Amino acid sequence: MPIPRIHGTISLDMPIETFRETVKNTEVSPAVGQFLDEHRFDLNLSVFPSKVTQVLADFYKGRLFRIEINYKAVSSKSADLESLIVNNNRSFGSPRENILPGVRLIFWDDGATRLILQIDDTDAVLNYSLTYIDNDLFHTASRDRVQRETAGRSSYGK
Repeated sequence: MPIPRIHGTISLDMPIETFRETVKNTEVSPAVGQFLDEHRFDLNLSVFPSKVTQVLADFYKGRLFRIEINYKAVSSKSADLESLIVNNNRSFGSPRENILPGVRLIFWDDGATRLILQIDDTDAVLNYSLTYIDNDLFHTASRDRVQRETAGRSSYGK
């Protein structure tokens, strides 16, 4: 089963013009690490479930390439996250996992879309988010950055 690309009223690869016309949002100031030609928006939460605390939409050269959905923290004893992982494994196959101090990252990828579950372990609660990335747009943005930073001398993406 493919990883979902539509969330509420937005979908990966959506043109920024359509987004601005149809979605209540606030553009966020550029952050460290953003791509050149990237725009980030904080969305109105009215079309998302009540457990969602923030939705961010990132555009590269006018196309939506990244959707980050942040959720209310859950107890470290809660079975909700393990249930989410099991359901995603059933739907999208075995994930790749990275465990770092205080952070667990779980990646599913269907070739077109990458889904990342990030779990931040802070004391007795777990903060978590789901991030959906359009692989083609993300790789284009990464390739453009490398070419710009190396003055075209990199063979990345060629």
